[in-house]
Amino acid sequence: MDLNREQSSLLAKTQSWLIKHDIFALLVRSTDRYFNEYVPRHLSIRGKLTGFDGSVGDAIITQKEAHLFIDGRYTLQASEQAQGFSVHVASNTQSIESLWLTKLATLLPAHSTLAYDPSTVDLSLFDKMSTQLEKNQVKLNDDFQAFVEDVLGPDGQKLSGEARAFIAPLELCGMTVLEKLKKIKALLGELCVDGMLVTKLDDIAWLTNIRSHYFPYQSALPGIAAVFFDRIIFGAGVNVGLHVDSGIKLVPEAQFFQAVSEHMNRAMRLGIDAAEVSKAHELSLHKHKIAVQRVKSPTALLKARKNEKELLHLRSAFKKADHAVLNTQNYVVDCFEKNQSLNECDVDDYIKNAFKESGAKELSFRPICASGEHGAIIHYGHPSSEKILAENSLFLLDTGAYYEAGYATDLTRTFLAGKKSATAHPWQKHMFTLVLKASIRGLSARLRRGTIGMQLDAMVRAPLWQAGLDFAHGTGHGVGINVHEFPPRIGPTSTTELMEGQVFSIEPGLYFAGLGGVRIENLATIVADPDHEQFMRVLPLTFCPLDERLIDHTMLDAEDKAFLEYYRQEWSNDAPWPNLPPLTTMEFLTKRV
Repeated sequence: MDLNREQSSLLAKTQSWLIKHDIFALLVRSTDRYFNEYVPRHLSIRGKLTGFDGSVGDAIITQKEAHLFIDGRYTLQASEQAQGFSVHVASNTQSIESLWLTKLATLLPAHSTLAYDPSTVDLSLFDKMSTQLEKNQVKLNDDFQAFVEDVLGPDGQKLSGEARAFIAPLELCGMTVLEKLKKIKALLGELCVDGMLVTKLDDIAWLTNIRSHYFPYQSALPGIAAVFFDRIIFGAGVNVGLHVDSGIKLVPEAQFFQAVSEHMNRAMRLGIDAAEVSKAHELSLHKHKIAVQRVKSPTALLKARKNEKELLHLRSAFKKADHAVLNTQNYVVDCFEKNQSLNECDVDDYIKNAFKESGAKELSFRPICASGEHGAIIHYGHPSSEKILAENSLFLLDTGAYYEAGYATDLTRTFLAGKKSATAHPWQKHMFTLVLKASIRGLSARLRRGTIGMQLDAMVRAPLWQAGLDFAHGTGHGVGINVHEFPPRIGPTSTTELMEGQVFSIEPGLYFAGLGGVRIENLATIVADPDHEQFMRVLPLTFCPLDERLIDHTMLDAEDKAFLEYYRQEWSNDAPWPNLPPLTTMEFLTKRV
């Protein structure tokens, strides 16, 4: 059975199941019980029901209709893959969840029932959902497992096998488990709790220094944890087969809540973060009579600010990724020089091998190898063996990998698919140079302490806004144990504070359906401004060469040119740490004021 027929069959079975059980609609989220961004295809219920395999996007299926809610990265992809679904696209200033929450009143009649999976809905979202549904007296049904067993089969969601786990080397991750517990202990005391439930897999990986490539595109083990003053209780979802640190108590995930209950006395309270703990987690806590208090998790903020050894290791990994991407660009050029035909899958195969040869252990996400008009599909995920690279067309390559300590890389280059002597079309150079100017604004920024993500986002978009253009995704995201790590977040609605030691992407782009796209993505960190105590500086960490054939130098001002000269020099810099870039006009004026 082909994919479209299988998806259509499952959708029909789902709607029949809803009718049979007198349930009006079913909410199916893109994530799993671990809140993973990248859920394996065989475990993705959303993917099976919709045919859409983007990393984010939620579905609401009613007895007669089917709706898919996505963000702007997936507009074209969803319209092609999710056959039979009405596709709704969130704007830059709203989340996917807020979009479908606003639609519930029109999708669900009064006194009807909505079924959902409590393991994929965090408490913050559950509160919003409950408030919205109460207005129309819509009831919630949390027996999602009944749907899974009836429609998908009882074994459709089970994990299997043993994880090949390993301990991140101390010389690369920089802190022992006991050293991290000391930091956590002080913060738990400030929050007036005795422990903290930790559900984000990258947070658990950071706390325990345990890594594994069990799931695709990440280096964290499946499981759940609780961190206390003196130890971490880690409920692993699969067999680890590893001797863990003395500060970690390892138990099977099925025994986790019982182990936490036995550790805590009646006077102790466990902190839970409503944005990270699911409704299913809350039900298990109540079942085991564990006293809880809602607080903001301190783990993510600690993890986001990389220590010196982490930063040096990340810089080393980024250098390796830079060379892998440059080698792939050169491979494409060489094929045109030899008049050899090339398709997207050829490039996909080459970059994967280039990463392997560079020492990468795994990919940090599925490569985007988009030729010509495919570059307009922001997260184009399936290279085609039938898509031959046209001479002098744009090629968008977005890739990343994991190296020995389990930290991710992420880099995007758009380049001309053609011979060394190829001349870009004026529209290609104009589009590329506009994106380049936006990128430079972010990579050379001076930020006042306390600056939040939306402010840096606006600085990056300014050259595009000046031209009446914009892009339908965030400017940047944190990078660490996950390729998408939050905080920080750099986008139109981000209120998270930018701080020294955070590592993040700057990735503006322009996309035109039927024509193609340009995205330039570099990774950077924030350091103290050597000249002004109240300011910080953005410091680039990736320097993979840009395609000079696509730069229109007449569009560049003096500061743009100065940055490009700095960028070229840093590519040849063998030092373990880069130099600061020159300031742009905007920051120079700020300095004078």
